[in-house]
Amino acid sequence: MRHLVGMRVAVAEDEPLLLHILCDILALAGAEVVDWATDIDGAQGFADSDSLDVAILDVDLKGGRVWPAASALRSKGIGVLFASGAPAQDLPRELAGVPYICKPYDYRELVEGIAAAAALPRLPAPRPQGGLQAANA
Repeated sequence: MRHLVGMRVAVAEDEPLLLHILCDILALAGAEVVDWATDIDGAQGFADSDSLDVAILDVDLKGGRVWPAASALRSKGIGVLFASGAPAQDLPRELAGVPYICKPYDYRELVEGIAAAAALPRLPAPRPQGGLQAANA
């Protein structure tokens, strides 16, 4: 049952019991939970880590949707796995390929989702809006 040995994971979940259970499952699977958050600001802070392989993000946290945090993580080469009670919908185009599991998920879905998230290539950093085209005009 130690399928995630050596994997460094952060978890953003606003339901305290689910957060606790998920962290326990990850530890049993061999992963090291290096950080956790219950709101958007905390999830956004994951991007500042230099010791993180994958972040598991509940889509709807206190403060709104996690899309900006997910984009920041992906642009730094950190894998993202979305976990939500609702089916995937309204994903921004740049996040369409990010693995997504629906609650309640089982151990196998979680492990496979983390493996898929860790394998994704880095998302290019966002380009500045506007100025470049005006300079070429």
